[in-house]
Amino acid sequence: MKLETERLRLRELTILDAKEIASYTNNPDFCKYIPPIKLPYMIKDAKDYLKVIIKNNKQKNRKNFVLGIGIKSIRIIIGIIEITYDDFNNTAQLDYSLNPKYHRQGIMFEASVAMIDFAFNNLKVRKITAPILSENIASITLIKKLGFTLEGVLKKQTKVRSSGKIYDENLYGLLKEEWKRKR
Repeated sequence: MKLETERLRLRELTILDAKEIASYTNNPDFCKYIPPIKLPYMIKDAKDYLKVIIKNNKQKNRKNFVLGIGIKSIRIIIGIIEITYDDFNNTAQLDYSLNPKYHRQGIMFEASVAMIDFAFNNLKVRKITAPILSENIASITLIKKLGFTLEGVLKKQTKVRSSGKIYDENLYGLLKEEWKRKR
């Protein structure tokens, strides 16, 4: 699977992406709001993660769509965006992460629009949710800009492995009809 925008190429990850992913993931600023990441994050950790992703990509009734984000002009992976599909409820969850070096350039907005369009148009979901830790202001700003609304707060819900901190988790949602009106 591959998606393209004006500046970006979103593509399936390969084991060759491990070095780049490890280089930006092994950074306390990067993983501050990403619960499962433990520091230090080494190339072996990235390879283990990628092996799971690659195996899941081969499943017949695929539920996870994990794509690497690359800028067309530089051809390296600078982030990851994911849609997890729940076919019973006809919903999906959006998750993403981006190398801090590329923050505040509209990259994640552009990648998110492509993935949201994919989920609504190809998977035919009726709703997309996005769980975001309450102190992650940049991500909250992005998700609101995309048209998501806050639906609830789970108090002291999520522990981040790299810091041991426990955060409230905000749950945002976007209905298909809201997205169509916005577009």
